[in-house]
Amino acid sequence: RIGARGDEVDFYAAHQGFPWFRQLTQAHAGLAGARYQDTFAFTGNLCGANVACSLTLAERDGQLHDGDLIVGFAAGTGAVWWAFALKWGRT
Repeated sequence: RIGARGDEVDFYAAHQGFPWFRQLTQAHAGLAGARYQDTFAFTGNLCGANVACSLTLAERDGQLHDGDLIVGFAAGTGAVWWAFALKWGRT
């Protein structure tokens, strides 16, 4: 637990193994208001690299700001699942 409510999360970076996976996990986690970057349409399934790709593109597009609370989630084959929360910024 990070001590934050879902409406306090600014950006959701998700594994996108299927076109609908980001939407489903974002809604289930209560992060409907968080910004996101969909990558599946042009990358397909990048496994856990979807998270890094999503963050890279979001930064490039100006969606990430210093102090943003980011929650990420990725899934892999079998029992490989992970999540994180971090504050974005270089300061």
